[in-house]
Amino acid sequence: MKFTLSWLKDHLDTSFSIDGICEKLNMIGLEVEDIDDPIKKYKDFTVCQIAGIKKHPNADKLNLCQLNTINGDCEVICGADNVRIGMKAVFAPEGSFIPGLGVKLQATKIRGVKSNGMLLSERELLLSDQHDGILEINEHSKIGDPLTNHIKKNDPIVEVAITPNRSDALGVRGIARDLSAANVGTLKSLEDIKLEGNFKIEKEISLNKDLKEDIYASFVLIRNVKNCNSPLWLKDRLEAIGLRSINALVDVTNYLTYDLNRPLHVFDYDKIEKCLEIRKAKKDEKIIALDDKQYLLDESVTVITDEKGPESIAGIIGGKRTGCNNETKNVLIESAIWDKINIANTGRKLGIISDARYRNERGIDKNFIDDGLKKAVEIVHKICGGDISYMKSIGAPPKPYETLDFDMDELERLLGITFMKEEVISILSTLGFGIIDNGNNLNVTIPSWRHDISEQACIVEEIMRIKGTDHIKSIPLSKSMGVSSRKLSPSFKNRSLTKRILASRGLVETVSYSFISDKYAKFFNHMNESLVLLNPISSELNILRQSLLPNLISSTKKNSDKGIKDISLFEVSHCFNGVGISDQFDSAAGVRLGRAIGLGGAEDWRGRGRDIDIYDAKEDVLVVLRAFGIKDDKYKITQDAPDYYHPGKSGVIRQGPQNIIAYFGEIHPKILKGFDIEESLCCFEIFMDNFSNNKKKKTRGRDGYYSSQFMPISRDFAFIFDKDINAEDILQSIKRIKNTMIENVKIFDVYTGKNIPENKKSIGINVTIQPHEKTLTDKEIEEISNMIIMEISNKFGAEIRA
Repeated sequence: MKFTLSWLKDHLDTSFSIDGICEKLNMIGLEVEDIDDPIKKYKDFTVCQIAGIKKHPNADKLNLCQLNTINGDCEVICGADNVRIGMKAVFAPEGSFIPGLGVKLQATKIRGVKSNGMLLSERELLLSDQHDGILEINEHSKIGDPLTNHIKKNDPIVEVAITPNRSDALGVRGIARDLSAANVGTLKSLEDIKLEGNFKIEKEISLNKDLKEDIYASFVLIRNVKNCNSPLWLKDRLEAIGLRSINALVDVTNYLTYDLNRPLHVFDYDKIEKCLEIRKAKKDEKIIALDDKQYLLDESVTVITDEKGPESIAGIIGGKRTGCNNETKNVLIESAIWDKINIANTGRKLGIISDARYRNERGIDKNFIDDGLKKAVEIVHKICGGDISYMKSIGAPPKPYETLDFDMDELERLLGITFMKEEVISILSTLGFGIIDNGNNLNVTIPSWRHDISEQACIVEEIMRIKGTDHIKSIPLSKSMGVSSRKLSPSFKNRSLTKRILASRGLVETVSYSFISDKYAKFFNHMNESLVLLNPISSELNILRQSLLPNLISSTKKNSDKGIKDISLFEVSHCFNGVGISDQFDSAAGVRLGRAIGLGGAEDWRGRGRDIDIYDAKEDVLVVLRAFGIKDDKYKITQDAPDYYHPGKSGVIRQGPQNIIAYFGEIHPKILKGFDIEESLCCFEIFMDNFSNNKKKKTRGRDGYYSSQFMPISRDFAFIFDKDINAEDILQSIKRIKNTMIENVKIFDVYTGKNIPENKKSIGINVTIQPHEKTLTDKEIEEISNMIIMEISNKFGAEIRA
């Protein structure tokens, strides 16, 4: 937000200097980003007179100019064509800073002759791009006069950063109001304008009945205007803040946008076909806007249309066809309040950035619609003349002012300091709040321009920023008795442990946004509409994630595109099933791509290694489970993984029928296609909140380690099973045999083919038997073997393979 000092003084009666004003702006929360003060910028430059000219002895195109300056006579070298004896010019002495060149001037020799300063052009002074000759000053000016006495650009320009909640400060008057409350000056009253219309607007203007948004718009027609160049004061103000003057009608709307934070639009009335209607755009309607770009619209966009189609994207930008130019004779001026959310969504969707959108999507003064229109009509009438119509308004008038009760005790509760009631009432009244004194409680009426005030804490914030945070006293915290121990939540400890384990497996940690694109969300879950963000930071980050995999796969794709072949990534963070606190859960996920040698992947001197497979992802999960004390016999693996996993190459790890603690496997090819990934990708997801025994009992020491002094015995069995029998069920059956000497069971071979019946498979099982009390006899070993054969035969109908 830019403004000049003289512009500010149109609204604020103040004697403060520009430095004092800027210091106070910073104190009240309106951060000053830049000050362009010509008095400081041009303080070294004064008027001089060229007393004599002679040619440079060593350069044909250079002249030696003798100058009469405020510091006496001196000689400078100049190559400008327009120098002449008696001419008044701008002199820059040695040591001055030249803004257009960005250098500090030093006395130097040019072709063997010393130059003791410089004569400046307009470009070197940043007054324009003109640099063909030096700047000529009025012949009646005095030698030694400051440059700022002889140029138009002598008004300080201030640029202020406005936070999104302070839309009221997007106008010069809003800034003046804050400064007035901070005792920088007195806010001047706005003139009450009486609009005297002479006729009705003939063309119909209507609001479509199907519009669900609260819209209120007013229109005034001025006939027989003489559109012309803007007066000098208006041009200078617009140019000072970086806006180009177009014509009087357009300039007035731009001026009031910055002056009173009142966006407006002007239509060439004669170009409107029959009528105007505010409605939703039809699918695939198009409009060529004032920026000469064509926009494709849809049913979510609010437009102002005539018989030929859209003539303005409401609250954002006007259409070119009905725009005003120097030929305009009859102008229709529009002032309206639009739906903020719709403006923001439309602007983001169409990629339009305009001053009108910037203000309308943040919220403007809903009770200044008609008065803002009257001000525009007054200025247009003074500049362009014409006959004024009656005002025509459509839509529902804005709602009355909102009120809230403010407890004076809130100031001390939140700030730790007390205020006199009179001071509080004075600050709030100056800011535009209405106050009814009810003792310790104040009934506060919120100004229509303050959309950010919603509760008592907001009132406290207003009082404190105007009073100044430097008034808050520093109160030391009371000393505690002794040093408190570290307090880490169980979930934090679980996340930290999981990160260490996965990092030890050679995976690299990533940290990503909690948001993903709804395009990717649909790949992984039945998308929960309650997780869609109303105001996302990007169209590609518009929904809270239900899984960590979309971000991990996206990161994998980006790294793969950069030529990285072997990728192992993980993330441990939050995911969301809904918007409630209980719907947030901790998850760990990882992806592996490429080849693996050891734990770190990649190729080395040992060879190319092998391709990553689902067993790497499975082992990643199992290592984490073991770290949490979940032994191999405390879970079961099933093959009913979600649809985004490959149906034949994935698994689910469960503790009980309903409690899922992990998924692992290859990602389904159709999902990989959606990410434009050609190679197979192995992933896992771990849900730490579902661990049933992730809390270890507190003991004074670790469990003892016991090693048997007797040799273990290993026995191999080969059974023929039906093809659909799961190996996991076989292992669990053997582990559950009531014989404590069976220490370990694993599968070492699976075979189908020659000598194996159709729809059958051979599975080789190795069982380790560990005696603890004595060496087993052959008979005892045979009894254990028979128990295993009987269990498998009875439960699965398996046959021992010869």
